[in-house]
Amino acid sequence: MKRIALILVILLITACATTTGQVVEIKDTSAFIKGKTTYNEVVSRFGEPSSMTINSDGTRIITYTHIDTQPNPTDYVLPTIGGVVGAVVPYAGIVTGMIPHSSSATAETTNVTLTFDQKLILIDYTISKNKM
Repeated sequence: MKRIALILVILLITACATTTGQVVEIKDTSAFIKGKTTYNEVVSRFGEPSSMTINSDGTRIITYTHIDTQPNPTDYVLPTIGGVVGAVVPYAGIVTGMIPHSSSATAETTNVTLTFDQKLILIDYTISKNKM
C-alpha cells in the first residue's frame, strides 16, 4: 500500500510541472540578421508569437514568451490519515492527501522580443531570461 501511495505521489508531483509558450533558445537567435530577416521568416520558423504590437508609425514588435515551472517536491507534506502516514485518499474523483505548506517552486521565463520596421524587416531584438 505504501509503495502504491509513493508512486501516486511521484506522479502527482511530476504532473504539476508546466511548460507554456514557444521555446526560442538563445542559439536560435543567430538566425536573426538585422536589416535582412523578415517577419514572415521568423513566424514560419517559430510559429505565431505570444504577443504582437503594431505601433502608430507602422513598426511591429512581437514577443515569444516561454515559461517553465517546476514544483519543489519538498513543498508537499503527506498528512496522517487514519493512522497511516503518507496515505493518499481518493475523494469525489479527486486524489487528495498532498497539502502544499509553502511554495519554493521555480519558474524560468524566457522572452524574445523582435522589432520590425514598416516593411517588416528586423531592426532589433532582445532576449531576457528570468528565474523566480
